Amino acid sequence: MKSNGVPILGDIRYADKAAAEKEDRTYLHAAAISFDLNGQCLQIVCPPTVGSEFLTPSFQSVWQQHSHSFL
Repeated sequence: MKSNGVPILGDIRYADKAAAEKEDRTYLHAAAISFDLNGQCLQIVCPPTVGSEFLTPSFQSVWQQHSHSFL
């Protein structure tokens, strides 16, 4: 992500260390994944519930708008 100019929020290795240390966690979260296993499609959806950025109204709004595509 850093090579694209958007390092992961809270990543002290690739982001600005001083800014990253202000975050309460690293903000990389797989909210949904689907894959085939032995011919069966499995889908796992796990919305983020921990982290101050994930709990903001703006993030919650985006999640509500897009989470239907995961279900």
